[in-house]
Amino acid sequence: MIKPIRIYDHDQMFITIDRWLVRKLIQLTCSWQISNPVLTEILQIVYGMFYLLPILLGLFLLRKKRYVAMDFSVFIVIYGFYLSYLGYFIWPGIGPRFTLHNFETINQDLPGLFLYKLSSEIVNSGESIPAGTPNPAEVVQRDIFPSGHTMITLIVMYLSFRLKSRSRFFFIPIGTLLIFSTVYLWYHM
Repeated sequence: MIKPIRIYDHDQMFITIDRWLVRKLIQLTCSWQISNPVLTEILQIVYGMFYLLPILLGLFLLRKKRYVAMDFSVFIVIYGFYLSYLGYFIWPGIGPRFTLHNFETINQDLPGLFLYKLSSEIVNSGESIPAGTPNPAEVVQRDIFPSGHTMITLIVMYLSFRLKSRSRFFFIPIGTLLIFSTVYLWYHM
């Protein structure tokens, strides 16, 4: 829906803003200086856990019979998804996998171990680019700003902390790794 409505991608604007804010792209320095197959593997698995985080928060709250907190959390998470989707329509972009790096050589540039390739292919298929897709930059989802992964993960981390749930001891480290993985794996800048 986004590409027919918003013809132009805003990746160059995101790159310019990022360079202005940081003076250099965090993306390039992080990935090239600490790139490691074990780290790549772990971060791709953590990145794939994204959709489980709000569900796990809900299950933790239900287990403790905190129904009002559960309702509040569901509302806030859904609201976060709506805000991120609105951002995709306003500022469409395809991300650094296509604009700063060669999408075709990602598996060589960021090698994993066992599950990385399969996991990244699942992510790519979810973004309308199954293996062998010609011109993947033309068909990929325009969904890099705001990062839904980062937004929802921060919401889950915040809610687990604000609601004084013991689950925060799980969500804060996993959420931090997930947010880092969005940059390390070149999904976002």
